[in-house]
Amino acid sequence: MTIVTTITDRSVWGDKKVVYGKAVLSDAATGGDVITSLSRVEHFMMNVQGGTQKGCSVDEDLPLSGGDVTVEVETANGTLYWMAIGN
Repeated sequence: MTIVTTITDRSVWGDKKVVYGKAVLSDAATGGDVITSLSRVEHFMMNVQGGTQKGCSVDEDLPLSGGDVTVEVETANGTLYWMAIGN
């Protein structure tokens, strides 16, 4: 599966960095990495819109050392909107 990640905004909440983005999913999406640009991801929230919506989940134990969050998605041709919080 191919996920094309785009960062749409960045913010700072106290001592935490917050990154917002979207990931466009290819046909028959089953999973892949969302690249957050953070060095440590403590929280990750997401929502899938479009396509045949079924569900999505994070396939990682958080906090995650590294900025690439592996997700499992049960949709086709959807867009994953996400927010990551960390450092």
